[in-house]
Amino acid sequence: MSTLVIAVCSGRSGIWHIQTNGLNTLHPIKGEDKPLASQPGFLVEALEEALERTCLTDTASVQWVVDVGGAALFAKAIEKEKLAEKLGQHHWQVLAWSCLNDRFALSAPDPWACETTWHSEVLPWLACAQARKLDQQITEALHREYQDRRTELDAELDRLRVENQTLARKNAALQRVDVEVLLAYLPALYEKVFGVLGATDLALLCGKIEPPSLLNPYPEPSPETLYVKQQDFRALPRARQHEIVAFIHRLPQRQRLSVRPEMRLLVQEVEAELPRKEELHGQG
Repeated sequence: MSTLVIAVCSGRSGIWHIQTNGLNTLHPIKGEDKPLASQPGFLVEALEEALERTCLTDTASVQWVVDVGGAALFAKAIEKEKLAEKLGQHHWQVLAWSCLNDRFALSAPDPWACETTWHSEVLPWLACAQARKLDQQITEALHREYQDRRTELDAELDRLRVENQTLARKNAALQRVDVEVLLAYLPALYEKVFGVLGATDLALLCGKIEPPSLLNPYPEPSPETLYVKQQDFRALPRARQHEIVAFIHRLPQRQRLSVRPEMRLLVQEVEAELPRKEELHGQG
């Protein structure tokens, strides 16, 4: 990345262009190598002229090197001349000349008093320093992106863990229902239930190895038997009713089953309670 270094020291200013190949060039300002800098508007004009001459993109690096007087002028340019807006999207920072003086042991009032060291050491260091700063910014941005993505993944993992626990509870609930209980009550609730749900399916869903012996086709119970078993179902504890209805309610085959008209209202009530029952299990 190309870098502009703008020095405002000892009441004068200078602009150097450091190219990507490391070469640095002093660019005149209004035809002078180090013109006087006494007005904040001058800094804006100098910047615009340098950017136009060097054809730098909007992402170029601009390094300002200022002494005490230059810092005051720079502050006025930022406030009155909207210098920050002129800098646009450029990466820029302000460095104190005193800090560079100490770092390179220059003991010089300004860059022009130590031109050899300025060109051979200070300017290359400024270009590298900005590059390091940009690398750090990129690294920090990537780290933030990683943390955000990690947070999303952790949330997704928590969601999947809860879902897995819910499925495990459902599977355990299915397996807790005894085959004999289902054989006794399902025909009282659903028409031709064992014509849709075969013996093999029933055994697998209940965690059994041997399927029960079911006639094929399975005969419909007599009205008298249905009445007795439906009354028995109504007398069961609500938790037991939940287990039996939930067994069918959670199966894809539920769409193919018809609830017997005389039991429809009760089955609908039990089905409506199932989500709340699952929620209570989840909280426990």
